Amino acid sequence: TARSIPIFVFLNEKHEQEHVWGPRAISVQKFVENIRKDLPSKDDPTYAEKEKEVHHSIHETYQNKTEFWDDVYESIVSSIS
Repeated sequence: TARSIPIFVFLNEKHEQEHVWGPRAISVQKFVENIRKDLPSKDDPTYAEKEKEVHHSIHETYQNKTEFWDDVYESIVSSIS
């Protein structure tokens, strides 16, 4: 259940759906799953603080790990090929 992660829909000349990509490249999804696995349960009093820390870490990694951008590019290209 994605909330704010984009899904790309590629259309042909007739505006018919040809390909769909998203929400993440496999390597990025694995990273997100790995970093989120240690979050406490949502009823834990520290959950909101810990989740904010995780989101900050994910954001920082997205900005600084250029390999992810290469993986995203390759993932998009392979989905439309």
